[in-house]
Order: sequence, then structure tokens, then C-alpha cells
Amino acid sequence: MNILKISVIAALFNMLLFSGSVLAQGVVCSQGSDDVTKLRCDYSQFSSEAVKVTATASGGQALQVLSNKPYPADGQSTAILYLVDTSNPHRQPIVKKNGELIQSLVSKASAYHKNGLAVFDSNFRLVVPVGSASDALHQGIVKLRAGGATTEFYRNIIEAVKVLAKEEASRKVLVVFSDGLAEDEAYSHEDVIAAAKKANVMIVGLGYAASALKATALQRLRRLADETSGLYQAADENLSFPAGFSDTLYHHIDLGGETMIDLTPLSGANDVVIRFMKGDQLVSKLSQHVLLPVKANPKRTLYMIAVAVILLILIVIFIARRKRLMVERKKALEDAIPTVLAQIEVLGGDGEWVDMIKPVWRIGRSDGNDLQLSDVSISGFHAEIHQNRESDFTITDLDSTNGVLVNGEEKHSQLLQDGDIIELGDIRLRFHCDGDIEDSEETEIYGSES
Repeated sequence: MNILKISVIAALFNMLLFSGSVLAQGVVCSQGSDDVTKLRCDYSQFSSEAVKVTATASGGQALQVLSNKPYPADGQSTAILYLVDTSNPHRQPIVKKNGELIQSLVSKASAYHKNGLAVFDSNFRLVVPVGSASDALHQGIVKLRAGGATTEFYRNIIEAVKVLAKEEASRKVLVVFSDGLAEDEAYSHEDVIAAAKKANVMIVGLGYAASALKATALQRLRRLADETSGLYQAADENLSFPAGFSDTLYHHIDLGGETMIDLTPLSGANDVVIRFMKGDQLVSKLSQHVLLPVKANPKRTLYMIAVAVILLILIVIFIARRKRLMVERKKALEDAIPTVLAQIEVLGGDGEWVDMIKPVWRIGRSDGNDLQLSDVSISGFHAEIHQNRESDFTITDLDSTNGVLVNGEEKHSQLLQDGDIIELGDIRLRFHCDGDIEDSEETEIYGSES
């Protein structure tokens, strides 16, 4: 039951993204580094002749499948690393059998198979690098010896995966010869699976039980193979494999093909769904996130131009309206400044000047006068200066107690000239109306109490 749960979890995990490529059930897809408008998908769990490939982009847009070729296509290769468990000296007969099988497999390899050899016990050792000549492999196989003491099973398989990860190959296969016994404490099955999926490495497990009682340890090899789309096979009591096993192995690792999808119609970020169909049956499905250069959209360009023009018009209108408001405000301020018709200079004291800004100008001690003089000699409403239509100014006594004198003569009403001296009680004023007007502020004048 636990193995079933783990298999289900692994199947779901296979649908996750890994740095621009997506792993499904035996499928790996990635954009070309030299041409991002092409999406390449390599699949290894079903025959290319038996499946039909379809691809759709976000929103249901159908994409063209440019090709669907069986593996290997031109320029493709498979990196195979044979990893032999040499941890127990008593396993030398098994190690010898391992070497014989490796020799047989290598002899049937095709030109696109690049082989290498490694061993492990407590440590990992690369005996023959991947891609070496067959003579070097033969010499390495002859020298295989079991002599280690402990078995760091998971850690050393991860080391082997790292070697394959560096290889420039279309497919990468790790063939593990082991009894499945593991003495690791810091590494686990999940660590191996994560490393293998990240490097796109298929694990083939070839089991040699240490004894009948320890045969269940081979389940470790089976799980690694199952969860990396690999192959598992256990040797019989004679340490042999079924006849034709070499063909079975190569058929498995060379199964499938490569399909190429045209991403040219797409722009920017998209999710592409690829389906592998066998008749009406869905064999595999995966979603690939792709990123392409953003294309110019004519409609969007026209829309942006229209928006820009509208914004420009609004800015022009705003500036024009603001300018008009400023002109109107300036005119209003100018209109608000009263016109000075004449000025009255208060003689004595500080010599204040008072603007006459109305054609009728009252002078007195009470509130309500245009010029209020706070002196006891001044009546409440003492006198009034009036400008007529001809712009002449006349001063009139408003029946004051102390009267009005103009240039020393008492007058009830008198036409004023520029520079005339006006006496109201004890207050003396000079009248100005002929271009000799100075800037001043309307001021309340306080005389002396007597």
C-alpha cells in the first residue's frame, strides 16, 4: 500500500516544472536555446509510430507540430553510465558476472550510445569516462574487483547522476548493478529521485540479491527505476538474465522519439499543453511554460497612439485653460485695485497721505467717515469733498462746529486746487490732485486732545 502511495506521489511530481523544462510520464520538453520559437519534446515511454501529438496554447489556440521522429533523430545521442556495487569482497563472483553483462551490452551498442563505467562502495569512483573507446571500457571491466566494506547506496547513485548531468547527450541512462542494500543515514530515495529528475536521468536497476532473506532490498532498485521511467530486472539464482535481455534494455532506452512544436504564433509568456494520443486514449499530457519576445500588435499600437493623442489634446486644453484663468485672475486683481482720484496730506505729526478713491469723500471724527480724524476740534461729520463730472473737486462744510478754512479763509463751499491748505478745527491738510500723487494706505489719523 505504501509503494502504491509513493508511485502516485511520484506521478504527480513528474508534472512539475524544472528550470524551463517539464517532466511528465517519460516526456521532457524545453525551448531551444538557439531558437526559442521551437519547442522540443523527447518522449521515451511509447513508440513514435503509435502516438499522435497535439499542442494548444493558452486560450485554446492550436499550434503546429512540425515533426514527430523516432529516437534517435539526427545528431542525438545516449549517454550510458554502468555503475557496479563493489562494496562486499564476497560479491566478487557477482561483480565478475556484472562485468560480463556490461561487456555484452557494450558489444551490442550503437554508434550513438556513449558508454562509461563507475564503481561504488563507501565512495564513488569513475573508472572509465562516458564516451570512451571500447578498448578502455574492456580494460576497466577486466579490473573490476569487490573489496569495499560499506555501501553508501543513495549518496553514490547521486554522484553518478551528477556525472551524467554534465554530459551533452539527448538521453542519459544510469545502469545500476546492486543488491539494493543501503547503509546511508544522511541520504534517501527521495534525494536520488530529485537529482535524477533534475538531470533527466533514467535509472535502470539490475538486481543481484545478496541472499534469499535479503531479496526484498531489491525493491530499492525497482522503485528508482519505476520513478525515473527506467527498467528493472532481477537476476535468477544462476546470476543470469533472460535471453535477449540486451535487446530488451536497448529497446527500452531507445523507445519513443522527438516532436517539435512551432511557437511562432505566440508572443510573451504562454502555457502550452502537449498531448500524446494513441487512438482515442490519452497516453501522456503535460503543460510547458514558454517565454517568447513580445510582438508588436497593430491594434494595440493604434490604441496607444490614440491614447497619446487624446492625452496631448487634454494637456493642451489644460494649459490653455490655465493660461486664460491666469489672465482673468490678473485682470480681476487689477480691477480690484481702486483708482486714486486725489490725495490728502495730513500736515504735522508723521505727515500721512490718504488716498481719495471715491467721488464723495467725507471727513470727520465719527465712524462712517472716509477719513476719520480723532481730534476734539473735529465734528462728527465735519466736511465733504466731492468730485463732479468735470473732475473738479469741491469741499463743503457739513455744519461743523469749528468750520472749514481753505488757504486761511473760512468757506462753506470751495472749489479745490492742487496744493490748497484745508483747516478743519486744529487739523491742517494739504490737497493733492495734479499728478503729485504718492503711494499710500488709507489711515485713521489721530489728533491731539484739547
